[in-house]
Amino acid sequence: MVHTLKKLVAVFTLIFLIFSSFIINRPTDKTFAEKVYYARISYENVYLYRTASENNDYANLYFKLPRSYFVKLTGESGDFFSAEYIDISGFVLKSQVQCIKEVPQKAYLTDITYSIVGNSNCRIRYEPSTRLGSYSQVGLIPLNDNTPVYYGSIDGDLAIASGGTIWYYTKYVSSQNTVYGYVYAFLTGNLTKITDNTETVTILDSISFTEQNNQNTGLNLVQIFSSTEQIIIIVLMAIPAVILIYLLFKPSRTFNKSTIKRIEKPKNNDIIIPHKRTFGDIDKSLDFDDDL
Repeated sequence: MVHTLKKLVAVFTLIFLIFSSFIINRPTDKTFAEKVYYARISYENVYLYRTASENNDYANLYFKLPRSYFVKLTGESGDFFSAEYIDISGFVLKSQVQCIKEVPQKAYLTDITYSIVGNSNCRIRYEPSTRLGSYSQVGLIPLNDNTPVYYGSIDGDLAIASGGTIWYYTKYVSSQNTVYGYVYAFLTGNLTKITDNTETVTILDSISFTEQNNQNTGLNLVQIFSSTEQIIIIVLMAIPAVILIYLLFKPSRTFNKSTIKRIEKPKNNDIIIPHKRTFGDIDKSLDFDDDL
C-alpha cells in the first residue's frame, strides 16, 4: 500500500513539472501586430523635422517634403508622427499630413538628380550655410558631375549675392564614401523635372500603431523573464523533483521472515545448572609444591 502511494506521489510530481514547464513557455493569448501606415504630403512647405519640436530654425529641419508624395509613419510623439522618407528618419507634424489606408505604389520622389555648373567644384555641407567656412564641409562634388541625388529643398543662408537662399538636401556617392548634406542651389543645373504623384488613396480619420488580435489575457512568463532566467527556473524546479523521485524509488531494506531463526525459550527440564564445587574439591585440584 505504501509503495503504491509513493508511485502515485511521483506521478503527480511529474505531471506538475510538465504543467509548470508548459505555463512558462506558453505563448500569451493577447498578441499585438504592428501596423504600417503611410501619410500623404498634401500641402506645400511641409518639413521633415530632425526632432519632435516645432522649431523652424534650419538646425532643426532636414528639407521640405515634395507635395503629393508620402512618408512612412513609424510612431507618434505628441503633435508629431515619427516618419521615414527614403532613407532619412525624422518627424512630421500630424496636422500637415493625411494618413492613408494603402501602401502607395510610389511613396517617394526618387531618381531626381542635378549637375554642378559654374567654374569650380562644389562643396557639400552639413548645414545650409557657409558661415563656418570649410569646417561645415562633408564632401566635394566635382564640376559637371551629374550624379548628386536630390531629396528636397530648404531655405538657408545667402551664400552669393543675388544667388538666393535655396539649398538642396543631397545624397552624393563617390568612389570613397557616401555623404548627405546641402548644396547651394545657385551652383547647380539640369535638375530632373519633378512631377506630382497622382495615385488615388483612401484617407483615414485616425490610426493606431498596434492592433490587438485577441482580447483574452494569459500568463506569459516568456515576456516576464529572460531566457537565462527561464533556464534557472526550470533547473531549480527539476533538482528537487529528481531528488524526490530518487527518494521515493530508493530500495528499502526488507526482512524475509523465513530467514529469521526463532529462539525458543528453554524448558525447565533443559536448564543446566553449573556444578557447585566445594572447598575440598578446590583443595584436591591444586597440586602445591612442597618447597613453597
